[in-house]
This record gives sequence, structure tokens and C-alpha cells, in this order.
Amino acid sequence: MEVLGLCSICSRPARYSCTICGRLVCPSHYDKHGRVCDQCSPERRDGHMRRDGPERNLLN
Repeated sequence: MEVLGLCSICSRPARYSCTICGRLVCPSHYDKHGRVCDQCSPERRDGHMRRDGPERNLLN
């Protein structure tokens, strides 16, 4: 669904609404295949296919 507003993640112009949480997001923070925002995307949460690389676990 295309909408207009500001991205709730980065404040850029938003064009989409997450089907899970309803958050308005820009194309950079939207998974078009899953129709969800990066915050709700399973790929984002478990570290796969992240735009900023996989999460790193540091051992002390």
C-alpha cells in the first residue's frame, strides 16, 4: 500500500505502511516482498539480508 508521510525510522518521505505494525516507512526501510517494515521483518530480526550487514556477537 502506498502512502505519503515521513518514515518513522529515518524521517525521509514515506511511501509505504507496514502490514504488521502500520508504521509509515520509506522504500529503504520496507521489505516489498513481505510488505513489512525493517523492524517487523523476520530477515531483519535474525540478521539475514540486513542492509547494514549481519549482527556481530562480541565475546569478552
